Amino acid sequence: MPSLAKQVDKAFPQAEKTLDQSVPVLSFIRPYAPELVGFARSFGSAAATYDANGHYARTVPVFDAFSFADDPLGGTLTPKTTAQKGKSPYLSGGHVRRCPGASSPPLSDASTPWVDVGPLAKPDCDPTQTIGKTP
Repeated sequence: MPSLAKQVDKAFPQAEKTLDQSVPVLSFIRPYAPELVGFARSFGSAAATYDANGHYARTVPVFDAFSFADDPLGGTLTPKTTAQKGKSPYLSGGHVRRCPGASSPPLSDASTPWVDVGPLAKPDCDPTQTIGKTP
């Protein structure tokens, strides 16, 4: 046991210092742990299944390069000028301080967005940045 005690005396102070330094990293990643685990567990199956519209995991880039005008023929796309691109009222940006859960509709129990308190709190998130609100 004396040799173990010597090793513990050397290792534990360094381990405590390392854990203290890891608090900022853990405070950022902790609220997102369920999403990260779900992504790692289910991404393959989500991308594999499909219905009549195609695969469930689909993405669509938004370039805001055209304006749409509805007409009897089904609509017309008109190219936008460079100055008009990205100015659509349907696009918004600046949501860089969202709290975990802010990208889904608020729940009736007010559990979203999730704001933690305590030593692992994420103080740099803004709970007012939710769906439907502009920054």
